[in-house]
Amino acid sequence: MKKLNIIVALGLMTLGLASCQDGDWDNEINDTYKIGNESIVEHNVVKIKDLKETYKQAILGQGMKYSNNAVQLIEDDIQVKGVVVTNDRGGNLSQCIIITDDSNENIQISIADNDIMTYLPIGQEILVDLKGLYIGGYSETPIIGYPNEKYAGTVDKNGNAIGSQIYRMSFMSRYLWYKHFKTIGKPDASRVPAAIELTNSLYDDELTHVSKLVYVDGKFASCDGNTKIADPKKVESTDTGNGVNETFNGTKCTSSIIVRTSTYADFASSLIPAANVRMYGIMTRDTYKKGYQIQLRDADDITIHCDGCNAYVGSTKWTRNEDGDYVCNKCNTKVKKI
Repeated sequence: MKKLNIIVALGLMTLGLASCQDGDWDNEINDTYKIGNESIVEHNVVKIKDLKETYKQAILGQGMKYSNNAVQLIEDDIQVKGVVVTNDRGGNLSQCIIITDDSNENIQISIADNDIMTYLPIGQEILVDLKGLYIGGYSETPIIGYPNEKYAGTVDKNGNAIGSQIYRMSFMSRYLWYKHFKTIGKPDASRVPAAIELTNSLYDDELTHVSKLVYVDGKFASCDGNTKIADPKKVESTDTGNGVNETFNGTKCTSSIIVRTSTYADFASSLIPAANVRMYGIMTRDTYKKGYQIQLRDADDITIHCDGCNAYVGSTKWTRNEDGDYVCNKCNTKVKKI
């Protein structure tokens, strides 16, 4: 009997602990712990616009083939301070963040880390020590990160690389990253600039609009209502990564737009709406310099206009009925398929 009482007591203690954790989970979160280097002191802060101009040769150095001019070590004791515009939420823009500052330009920071969104949410201001990091361009998209070794040429019969070593921009380790940044204050999403409309005027050879959040009205070329955003069967080759290109025809863009989505994105299997949409996303250069491309952040970057709500509503907020039309989950307004 004594043994039974002990077992019951232990069981009640366990239930009590579980109840406490369930009921007070938010209060248990320790928000005093921060990833990053709190010893960093602000000094010699440069604007992102000026940084990109200073290292423009490295950013544009890669061209269509890898080149040793495509990366450059930052040796000056300088910093950038900016607000997180987007992170790895959604899995399409993985292992990176994009920051902006009051020069109204953005730059990508590539980090070999997962769940960056958990410690660098959208709207979080950060200070980054740049000395010892590298800057360059991946398809002319400005990136702060670290070089990755590649070999030019072919391989011999033993599989050994033949040719000179070359370098391309890649991810810095998370351990290096943690030493080079610190957060400032609390995240505030209202500090993130609003998306700008993508029109022909944004198609230029400068770096001003790269990595910015944009939107464009129009429709996907594949808008039968049964096409996945990133169907693995459409991956061209392993050399181009696990990305799928879909074509978007904008009402204010003469050229068609490439929408590139990773098959590993959380929303890769979501269906492209059979409707006119407003699409949001991050604008980057495509790998083979065929123009710009859009990278979606999540499924709700594809929106349908709801007359009932008088607003653009994300794809996950609509239900497709048996007729193939779309019904707003909030107000039941119907949009007929095209």
